[in-house]
Amino acid sequence: MQESKFTQKLLKALRSHPQLHSAVIFKHNDRSTRGIPDFSISIGVRTLWFEVKVNPNKLTKIQNYFIAKLNLGASVIYSSPSGQWAAIVTPSRSIGTDVAHVTFRELIEVIVERCINA
Repeated sequence: MQESKFTQKLLKALRSHPQLHSAVIFKHNDRSTRGIPDFSISIGVRTLWFEVKVNPNKLTKIQNYFIAKLNLGASVIYSSPSGQWAAIVTPSRSIGTDVAHVTFRELIEVIVERCINA
C-alpha cells in the first residue's frame, strides 16, 4: 500500500470518529517546505502532529529534525506494506520512544486517545 493511500484511509477513519467531531484535522501538502509532518489534529488549543511511513521507508533528516523539535506533540506511524498493522512511535523524555504495535482499528483508537488526553 502506498503512503498516500494509507494516509487517506487513516484520515477518513479519524474524521468520522465520534470522539474527534470537534477536532480540526489538516492534511499538510506543502510541496515547497520540507519536513512538515503529514497531518495534524487540533482539539481546543492542543495540536498533535503525525508523520506516516510505509515500511521499509524511513524518516528523512529534515523530518527527524522537526519530529524531534515537536517532541511529545509528534508521532510517527509506520505501516506494514499491506496496511494491516502499524507501529506508532512517539518521542518520550523518560525512555527515548514509546512504541505500540497495533492493528489498523487499534491505531485509530490509539490516536484518538492521544488526542483526547494530550
